[in-house]
Amino acid sequence: MATRSSRSTAPVPASGAVSEIDTAECWRLAEKADVGRFVVADAGGLPEVFPVNHLVHEGSIYLRTAPGRKLRVIAAQPLAAFEVDGVDGALRWSVVIKGTAVLVESEEEIRASGIIDLASAHPSAKPHIIRLTPQTITGRRFPASDASADDARRTGAPGAAPVVDNGLRKPTPIPHFPPALPA
Repeated sequence: MATRSSRSTAPVPASGAVSEIDTAECWRLAEKADVGRFVVADAGGLPEVFPVNHLVHEGSIYLRTAPGRKLRVIAAQPLAAFEVDGVDGALRWSVVIKGTAVLVESEEEIRASGIIDLASAHPSAKPHIIRLTPQTITGRRFPASDASADDARRTGAPGAAPVVDNGLRKPTPIPHFPPALPA
């Protein structure tokens, strides 16, 4: 099993800049992330997003799941995506992997992947294994905060977000409007 280092060797983007992450670094970041988001499209084409624990093994993403929605969706439409993100020092990063998801039925592959030993954050039994085989993997890195926005908030500009305990600013909430009821 690979070690999970939090130190990044990637170049630091210029202030406010976004930099692309190379494939090898994308895999390293995906491997060190504890939780990712597995994304599939339902029968109507709408995305469904599931937070999952995962494992990287031999260029694929493995996850455990209970019987239900994810398995039904990938049986009908195997195209899926997986996203992980995090923070390395003053930089945020995001990695997106797009490909084909399948139910793994080979006991040999399941054992070799190590997915059986992966603890799930969710208490339900997860006897099924899904493998996402990538077609594309992309990533980007960007500063953890925008200096100009921080300056505006420090000066008390209208709409500035409140400061939370760690000194960072909590994002200004987006107003929620309940769905309109039929007349």
